[in-house]
Amino acid sequence: MALIKSFNLNFSRHPYTKALLSSLGLVVTNDTTLDQTLEIDYQVESANYTKRFQLIPRTLNNTSSLRSFNTFSATLPSAYELVSNLDLLSFYSKQILNIFDYFSSSDSIIASTRIPKLAFRVDSDGFKLSAVQSSLRLSEKAGFPFTWFVDVKPAIDNLSFYKYAASCKQDIQLHCFNHLFQPNSNKFKRDVLLGKDLLEDTLGYRIKGYSGPSGRYTLNNYRILSELGFTYTSDFSFAHDFPIFNIPAISLLQVPIYPFSIGTSIAANWSTSNYVKHMKSYLKLKYLQRQDAIIYAHPENRIELYTNELLEVFGFARSIGFKFHTFNELIISKKENHYSTFQCKDIISKLEYMLNTNRLGSYSTEQNLPLSIKSIIYKSKTTNFPLRCFLKSIFFKLKQLKSSILRQLN
Repeated sequence: MALIKSFNLNFSRHPYTKALLSSLGLVVTNDTTLDQTLEIDYQVESANYTKRFQLIPRTLNNTSSLRSFNTFSATLPSAYELVSNLDLLSFYSKQILNIFDYFSSSDSIIASTRIPKLAFRVDSDGFKLSAVQSSLRLSEKAGFPFTWFVDVKPAIDNLSFYKYAASCKQDIQLHCFNHLFQPNSNKFKRDVLLGKDLLEDTLGYRIKGYSGPSGRYTLNNYRILSELGFTYTSDFSFAHDFPIFNIPAISLLQVPIYPFSIGTSIAANWSTSNYVKHMKSYLKLKYLQRQDAIIYAHPENRIELYTNELLEVFGFARSIGFKFHTFNELIISKKENHYSTFQCKDIISKLEYMLNTNRLGSYSTEQNLPLSIKSIIYKSKTTNFPLRCFLKSIFFKLKQLKSSILRQLN
């Protein structure tokens, strides 16, 4: 019987592999002498051994390219969201799972007993005072602070609300100044600086986190955020629901979130009870996987209408063992680890779940254009997206459809 003790790899060359291994609670050490190799230190009886495995690098595509995210449900209409076309979770899970073929499922492995954390993100698109006040009251009733990403321009005459929210221990960060996706570097930088300066003047502290409109960026956008002093960003650009990781070659953390929100359930014509049922199923699975969960919603016509349902979701999360954190606290808590010994089959089952195409939060394997367009139209109407944002969304869907047709022809 083998005891797997640690995984050694080059963090700068394999940030995603490191993030996935760490999220599984495994002991991971940085070895800058390694290139495309992962080493596993293990013990058989009293003898120590090291096994080397070749890692397959993945080349990044354009991070602003989108595809459909599908919330799998056997009894409900599919709920669609637009997320990155990079499915990092399945790619790296498969690579690590292949490594475990060398070991027996009954072998032992050292892993963390860290308690999973839950963070709730409020995307403050637009500004309606009664809606954000309702969101703040929800935080007080739930008994933990939220992380707010502020759309500054619509709130420019009401930024004092966010100063008050910060005094109530809410974590206030930047969403944007003007709610438009800006692939152009100069326009993006101007928008970020304007929103950042206004928000920092109001709050009296340095903004560390950024979440862009529609959860989309280019790699140049990331570089600009790093240059401007941000320490983390949260979006759908690399992959949804993937563990916190360092963006390659950029001094910036990525905090992905589960993209299914109240708005997504409304667009799919779900009832409020179905939203609660779905979120409970998702949180239960995340806790069983010992994974952190980060969920989000928008205040206006979402949180203010679903306050009781969200309280039920938070209460369920607390009852099964989740601890509640802001984004900043969540990043710090990643360093807290207490270890014990488990069987390899426990880790293998988690990896197999991540590869399951029917898991909650899987990518859709087929394009369902009518449903996707319906979701886009709904969002464009309810969030006051400018016409060009709506047209860009349509363009992305048509581009995906063209690619799908070309693949079938080939």
